[in-house]
Amino acid sequence: AFSFMFIPKVFNKFKNKEPLFFLIGFMFLLLVAFSRMFIGAHYLSDTMFASLVSLSIYFISNEIYLRKINKGEK
Repeated sequence: AFSFMFIPKVFNKFKNKEPLFFLIGFMFLLLVAFSRMFIGAHYLSDTMFASLVSLSIYFISNEIYLRKINKGEK
């Protein structure tokens, strides 16, 4: 899901579809979380914390990537 959300940032032809890629990645994250709870492998608190960590990493990485782009690095 994390890699899927970064596709529009790497490939310019998908730049205008960034919200769609984020939504699909987020829906995949939710699907995996609920499937783990359904089969009894994790509790709700486990999946919520993992989702929080994943989204935090995405937003931090996104900010770092955008700062590098604005400085002219890539």
